[in-house]
Amino acid sequence: MTIMLEEMPAHNQSNLPSEPLRFWRTVSLVGEEEIKLKGKLAITAAITLCLGVIMILVSMAMAQEVPKITKEEVKRMLGNADVIIVDVRLGRDWDGSKLKIKGAVREDPRNIGSWIDKYPQDKTLIFYCA
Repeated sequence: MTIMLEEMPAHNQSNLPSEPLRFWRTVSLVGEEEIKLKGKLAITAAITLCLGVIMILVSMAMAQEVPKITKEEVKRMLGNADVIIVDVRLGRDWDGSKLKIKGAVREDPRNIGSWIDKYPQDKTLIFYCA
C-alpha cells in the first residue's frame, strides 16, 4: 500500500538556483508499519462513529415532546397568575389574525435568547403559535 511521501534532497549543480532542490518519492509501507497504520485508522473510525451515535442519542433525549393543550384548557387558565401566555406568531400570522388572546405577551420567536430569561421559571409558559 503506497500512502506516504518522503522528501529527498537533490544534488545542486552550478547552473541551478542556490537553494537545494527537493524531489519526492513514494514510500511503500509493508508489514508491521502498514498494520499499525491500519489499526490507527480503524480506531479513529470507531471513535468517530461512537461519537456520532452518542450525539444522535443526546439530541433525541433533549428533543422531548412538548405537551399540547386545547383552547378549552387555555380558557380555564386565563387569569391564573402562574400562567403566562406568550404569542410567538410571526408578522403575517399576527397581522392577519383578528383574534388575539387578552393578556398575552407578544415575543419574537427568532430572538428567544433575548427574552426567555425575563420570565420566571416557576411560571407555566404557554406559547401560542400559528
